[in-house]
Amino acid sequence: MKKLLIFILSVAMLLTFAACGNGQEEETEMTTEDKHNNEETTVGGSSDETTAKEEDAGDIAVIYPEENATVILANEDVYGWWDTFHMKKTDSTPFYQHADIYYPVPVSLEWEEVEGADYYRVYISMNEDMSEAESYLVNSTTVELDTLFTGKTYYWQIDAAIADSTVRSSVHSFKTARSPRTIKVEGVSNTRDAGGYDALDGRRMKQGMIYRGGKLEEITENGIMTFHDIIGIRTDLDLRTTGEGGAGVKSPLGDDVLYVNINGRYYIGNMGIGSEEGKETIAEEMRVFVDPASFPVYIHCSLGRDRTGTLVMLLQGLAGVSKSDIMMDYELSIFSVTGTLDNASIDALRSNISATYDYISKSYQGENFAEKVEKYLLSCGMTADEIAAIRDNLLE
Repeated sequence: MKKLLIFILSVAMLLTFAACGNGQEEETEMTTEDKHNNEETTVGGSSDETTAKEEDAGDIAVIYPEENATVILANEDVYGWWDTFHMKKTDSTPFYQHADIYYPVPVSLEWEEVEGADYYRVYISMNEDMSEAESYLVNSTTVELDTLFTGKTYYWQIDAAIADSTVRSSVHSFKTARSPRTIKVEGVSNTRDAGGYDALDGRRMKQGMIYRGGKLEEITENGIMTFHDIIGIRTDLDLRTTGEGGAGVKSPLGDDVLYVNINGRYYIGNMGIGSEEGKETIAEEMRVFVDPASFPVYIHCSLGRDRTGTLVMLLQGLAGVSKSDIMMDYELSIFSVTGTLDNASIDALRSNISATYDYISKSYQGENFAEKVEKYLLSCGMTADEIAAIRDNLLE
């Protein structure tokens, strides 16, 4: 009997050992990403029910940006030119190089390595409570960001995954300086955000709503990813004549992007925005911006300068952007390949857009340019409700 009892206990111990061994084997086969997907941590707050154990091991040391520092997203040439533009001290000639020299400077978030960390997840938000945060999973101690908004405060936080635990940093912050918000889209030239400028009633024109630039025929897969997946373009507004390049077919950005092709008008010359045909076309273009579901919109023609610049001037003007900022945003085209492709002189470009601005300013009544643009759009056949909807969509 005693021998039988010893035998039964021995078998039970062997079975227990085997079961434990199988569990360890399954754990080692689980990938780092699998472990992460099993975590149930809460961004911007605490969670009483977390699979991963959060440890208070002191803060994760941040290297860059320093706490509450201001970073400049525009490159040195664009920032210096923009900073002095309103003082009429800017000479644009050196930047007329038939080259894309408007690209922004990416911000590299950097922190010190955490011993034993398998990977890091970085959260970034414009809300101090870290709500609506975007996250980035990396194996290094840096994250490079190149599509941030200008003139904003950003908050960021780091999770370091160590075995079955997570070390979470405190929330850090930095600011982005005010400047034009240029963007890099591989295979497309003259690309930037039309928003970010001071507007009516102390408000600002929203960023991330209207993007402008040149044709899309040479866009690369990386460029499509930037526009489609990162920026989230919903509408491709092509102002070229049907048959001009790839106009009138479909958007290279994909079938789920609304493609609108309108034979755009520009300036005030023959068949320009002052003609009856021009007014009908402008009304058709502007109605794209009535529905909030249309945004973000990418506006382009061939060069991204004349037809695009005229429509952007009206949108910015309706939002209450200053004349100086409207002219500056238009003239930024000289920092690009397509904006200088036809060798048009800087003086001619300035003359065209200034004459168009003056036509609106002198031909229509209003206390300011925004009201005058509104009167012009009414003369184009738009309704007051349509105009109010566009303005509401554009203003923060």
